[in-house]
Amino acid sequence: MKKIIIAIPFIVILCVSGLSIWKHGWKDFFDINIANVLTLSTAIIFTFLLTQKKNEDHRFRDSIVRLLENLQTRINDNLINSGFNEESMLKLQQEMRTIRNAIYAFRSVKNKLNIATEIDYIESQFNTYKDVIDNHICNYVYLEESSIDLSNYVALMSSKITETIVKIYTPE
Repeated sequence: MKKIIIAIPFIVILCVSGLSIWKHGWKDFFDINIANVLTLSTAIIFTFLLTQKKNEDHRFRDSIVRLLENLQTRINDNLINSGFNEESMLKLQQEMRTIRNAIYAFRSVKNKLNIATEIDYIESQFNTYKDVIDNHICNYVYLEESSIDLSNYVALMSSKITETIVKIYTPE
């Protein structure tokens, strides 16, 4: 598909050039002054640079969205626990460290993408979730009874991540 997209402009340019040569002849086709060359060159370079900048910005946003989607998947898949025991708590603590590191990684780009409020909210909900787990790490009965609250924190984080993804792609 990419080859077709690249080939179409070249074919159009060749056709237009061929028609121009056929209509005006070889001599008039190549009769061009320096002002026309500079104008055309400037337009091509300017267009290319703007296109590249837009493309880099789009790739940056795509990579941040992919990271947010991965974070959302980790939160949804690993923070909701069906049973609390010593082994599951060790796995949960390890996963919480990984998620915390991922959330902290977004601090460096949150202002650039204007998502500071959303990242701060996600971090706040995660810290609340983490505090509940850390404060009652050995009290499995309490954690089991608090599973609805813990699931609520997970749902709030997940929905805010979805809002953040939408905001990243919404034109300003």
